[in-house]
Amino acid sequence: MTIDPFSAADEFEHADVDTVVIFVDIAGFTAFTEAHGDHRAAELADRFATIA
Repeated sequence: MTIDPFSAADEFEHADVDTVVIFVDIAGFTAFTEAHGDHRAAELADRFATIA
């Protein structure tokens, strides 16, 4: 069975959108988590996400 991906996609409603994906590695985050705990690490990650 051969499926044409273009004809299959036509069956679904969709819109073209621009998307940006970024992966960020926070240096020392594991050590920070071990030293200060999960709650503080989550706060740091949340503050970083707000800034970034």
